[in-house]
Amino acid sequence: MTDTFEGSYLGDSTRLSPEARLECGVCWHVYDPAIGDAAWQIPAGTPFNALPEHWTCPDCNSPRHKFMVLDGEGHDTTPDPLAVAGRLETAYRASEARIIGLPIHNPRLKVESLGFRRHLDGAAGIIITPWMMAIVRVPDQGVAPTGTEVLRLFPAGEVPMIAGDLAQIGAIESCSLFSPMDEFADMDAARLAAEAAIEGLFTAPEPPQPQPQPEVKRPPAAVDRRALLFGASPP
Repeated sequence: MTDTFEGSYLGDSTRLSPEARLECGVCWHVYDPAIGDAAWQIPAGTPFNALPEHWTCPDCNSPRHKFMVLDGEGHDTTPDPLAVAGRLETAYRASEARIIGLPIHNPRLKVESLGFRRHLDGAAGIIITPWMMAIVRVPDQGVAPTGTEVLRLFPAGEVPMIAGDLAQIGAIESCSLFSPMDEFADMDAARLAAEAAIEGLFTAPEPPQPQPQPEVKRPPAAVDRRALLFGASPP
């Protein structure tokens, strides 16, 4: 049994969990993000809310608004960081198709996400691609206008990030670490750099330890000659 479309997410697909499966209300075909849609050449890992607007049911051609969320798979108030990382990988792989063969593309590398976790009101981690490596943060809700620099506080300190928009994802914030990626001979080298960046980013610096103060030698007190001679302090 399924919820009605309106009761599921009121026609707003952005309220869906990336893992949510939806069922066509006409022919009962189920769209499963883990499988994708071979008929439309939709790769596995593509959430329902990332499907093209012109996508229709592969079995009966019904439009997207005819699909209903399966029970228990509706809203996602706190997106799983690993699911966010998977969506980012799918989006960046789609972007890679446009730059293969260009000088900035390092064919020895591939798209990969590392260290994604909840941070503030979103998920943040490192994205490795054949053309750049960056800290990427995907907020639960929209951010500043595209191109705006924002400061985000991580355990290591404030990081300047640029607000942007990524196809299939929406609003993101990013801070470039390497671009291009020519200096990396293989994925192992890129992963080592990314892991070091993750550890540094999410590790608070240790408070400075108090340094021992050098002993201050006070000059000897002036000798009172009267006290020395008469055994008494001066009046």
